[in-house]
Amino acid sequence: MERIRWYPLVVMSVVYAVLVGAAWAAWGRAASGGPLSDPGGAIESASVDVGGTVTFGDVILRNNGSGPIHLYKVELLVARPGAVVEQVKVLDVDAVHREGLIGAGYGFDPPAEATDVKDAVLWPSRDYEVLVAVRMTRAGSARFGQMRITYRMGAHRYVRTGDAGFWLCTPRGAGCDRAAG
Repeated sequence: MERIRWYPLVVMSVVYAVLVGAAWAAWGRAASGGPLSDPGGAIESASVDVGGTVTFGDVILRNNGSGPIHLYKVELLVARPGAVVEQVKVLDVDAVHREGLIGAGYGFDPPAEATDVKDAVLWPSRDYEVLVAVRMTRAGSARFGQMRITYRMGAHRYVRTGDAGFWLCTPRGAGCDRAAG
């Protein structure tokens, strides 16, 4: 009777498990930057009543790569609590024929062409406006200091963070003093 040699099988199984684990870990980590333009630069402020919603749309993204970018999420990083992000949509600026960008405004009424972040595909050499609905949750002031975007292009995952900030204060009509925030 021939004896089965388990040692080579065990070694091969361990090597395979290590390789699969390393590949899984590499996929789970996202590289910084990538082909998406920096979302930074826009610092806006608005006054709103508690419970009121404001739209911020001053961040423009551009796909500088050669293939499509698939967004996972867009986050505003809180620097001072007091407001929550209710919704984020992305609008292909080049596909919508209208004058100017949405910019900032009261309420949240994005164009029908705007898509949810999880469904957004950013095509090369095109501009996309990020539309963010923010609701004030308490009296005083609130601030979001940065925008973080997680996406993939092909098999590569990326995270891009920029200094795109929003200041909110209450009540509506009050002047938001950034120095006091």
